[in-house]
This record gives sequence, structure tokens and C-alpha cells, in this order.
Amino acid sequence: MNIKQRRHAIASALAASALTPLVIARGHKIANIPELPLVVEDRLESFEKTKSAVAFLKQFGAYEDVQKVIDSKTIRAGKGKMRGKRYN
Repeated sequence: MNIKQRRHAIASALAASALTPLVIARGHKIANIPELPLVVEDRLESFEKTKSAVAFLKQFGAYEDVQKVIDSKTIRAGKGKMRGKRYN
């Protein structure tokens, strides 16, 4: 991909993440999130335990979207499981 096209795609994706109707149309659960995009502190990167990261997401109301992803993960049918593509 060309550098100009890549930069344009990144800028378009960031701009689209700030529009609530587009985010909801993609299927994200964002009813409890105060604003889009959700900007948080750098201390999120310093978490070492998943429990603290989950508590942080629940505090901001973003865990509902994570739970949707966890619930939708299924085991693939057929021989793809043996070929390193186990989950959908």
C-alpha cells in the first residue's frame, strides 16, 4: 500500500471513530461511554493484571463491548481447527 493511501486510511479511521452513529452501526456497545473517542491516561499501559484492566474498563462503561466480543468467540467448523485457525 502506498504511504499516502495508508495515511489517508488512518486519518479516515480516526475521524470515523469519533462519530457515534458510525460506531453503533459497526455493532459496538457504547451506551455507557461518556464520550467518543474515549481518551484515557497513560497509566492504563502500566497495568500488569487483567483484573485491574477489567476494573478500569468497567469504571468507564466500556466493558460491555469487550463482553460482546468474548461471547461471540466460537470454535470453527471443519478442518480449519487443525490448520491453526481454531476460532472465529
